[in-house]
Amino acid sequence: MGWKIGSGVRIGLSYFDCKDVILGDNVRIGHFNVARTVSRLSIGEGTWISNLNYITGSLYVGSGWGSSLSVGQRCNIMSRHFFDVSGSISLGDGVTLAGRETQIWSHTMRMQDGHQVLVPGAVYVGNLAYIGARATILCCDLPAGCLVGTGSVVVKSFPENEYAQIIAGNPAMVKKTYPKNKPINEQ
Repeated sequence: MGWKIGSGVRIGLSYFDCKDVILGDNVRIGHFNVARTVSRLSIGEGTWISNLNYITGSLYVGSGWGSSLSVGQRCNIMSRHFFDVSGSISLGDGVTLAGRETQIWSHTMRMQDGHQVLVPGAVYVGNLAYIGARATILCCDLPAGCLVGTGSVVVKSFPENEYAQIIAGNPAMVKKTYPKNKPINEQ
């Protein structure tokens, strides 16, 4: 099939309907994960994906509908999360998707010539970000080292800066900043 699978990869009972797959060394994928109609799935070395995650791509063909999910190295994705990869989703190195039932969406609706149309989008999550359970993330960028609170709804991008950020609420906003070189519990 032309997939590139590194050494030490372990995949449980899961279903992958993907055109292009790249799995780094020592990737662990649990049971009952589904990836369907995905053009490109790339998972970095040492990443662990638990059970029952659902990744769905786009049936649309054309400009921008890339259906691409890129997961960095040493990421931890717990169980029962949903990834809409109609556009593209990119998770940096060391990202944690905690708990369960977080949804990440990479398409949205816009007005064009007086009509509503679906358009692809992109989601970028910076290195070492932590996303709490049941968060909803829609077509936005999250900075490195941020913490997204449980149940938050993130609909806008937050820029990188010298401080790490706690982003929470509905709609999500920066609740607190702290130096990136100190653990949160020492603030």
